[in-house]
Amino acid sequence: MAETPARGRWTVVAALMAGYIGVYLCRKNLSVAVPLLQADLHLGKQEVGWVASVGTLAYAGGKLVLGPVIDRIGGRAGFLAVLVAVAALGALGALAPGVAVLTIVYSANRFAGAGGWPSMMKLVPTWFEPAQTGRVTAILSVSYVAGGALATVFAGQVASMTGNSWRAVMGVPSLLLAVIAVACFFLVRSGPLVPAPQNRLAL
Repeated sequence: MAETPARGRWTVVAALMAGYIGVYLCRKNLSVAVPLLQADLHLGKQEVGWVASVGTLAYAGGKLVLGPVIDRIGGRAGFLAVLVAVAALGALGALAPGVAVLTIVYSANRFAGAGGWPSMMKLVPTWFEPAQTGRVTAILSVSYVAGGALATVFAGQVASMTGNSWRAVMGVPSLLLAVIAVACFFLVRSGPLVPAPQNRLAL
């Protein structure tokens, strides 16, 4: 089997990082939207706090549920599905009539986003030998640190440009993620390597 050029491998890694950062743009924007929600809808901290709390539980559930699903459908399909779902749900969140609907939509967003990391981990062994997976995983993990930082900065800029509109803060990042998703459709693919089966201990 011909060796895949290194540039092709790292192009996929860069696209995965961009996609995962995009997911965080549609997740961490809530922290900027919360005070704007309180002011616009006359909500208390406890009422707004439910959005993040239920969303965190949904995220945990998504980790458990979506991992096996991604094992079945594959990393590329899983990753693209995550990007599309998060972008769509982020846009729907901006249209929510109140905090109850926003809680449901944001929680669905978090649930869908939970599939991003397992999708990437499914793809890494198809591009890199086992000796390199630790290094590549470490590089990919920078995406959620960068995503968290960029999300608040970007959401803050959106707020200042839209007169502190929480709807814009929740919805505009979805437009950027949609663009990233289109790019990932062309750039993200499975590699030529077949991961070696893991040894299982005999019972």
